[in-house]
Amino acid sequence: MNVSKSSWHYRLLDKMDLLAWQHETLCKYFWKVMFTAVLLPLVALGVSFVGTIPLWWSFVEGDLVYLAAFIGAIEVVILTCWLGSTVAERWEREIAEGTREKPVKVYKPKSLFSQWLKAKHEQVCPIIDFVDES
Repeated sequence: MNVSKSSWHYRLLDKMDLLAWQHETLCKYFWKVMFTAVLLPLVALGVSFVGTIPLWWSFVEGDLVYLAAFIGAIEVVILTCWLGSTVAERWEREIAEGTREKPVKVYKPKSLFSQWLKAKHEQVCPIIDFVDES
């Protein structure tokens, strides 16, 4: 089985220096990807929660600077969501009117998950070769 070196999961594991073996099985590789893809968001969520503790404490203490920063952050999130939905609606309208072309579908290889599921069903873990696709 071939895995492209330009795929997001290869680059993620490469950045984290988790590709110790050049020839891995699909099963080991899949669980490394799942562990890092699930663990990283959970760690980020925990860090962001710990980072908000001073904000909540400032509400108790009555410090208006932290309150203003917190309200400003909420406004930025709301404006970003509004801008994203506005742009998406505009693109959909332009596609419907014919002023914007639909994106061309490009052939995509099977996903890592579907290949792992197939290997699990067949009770075989193929060896992975990492290839450059240019």
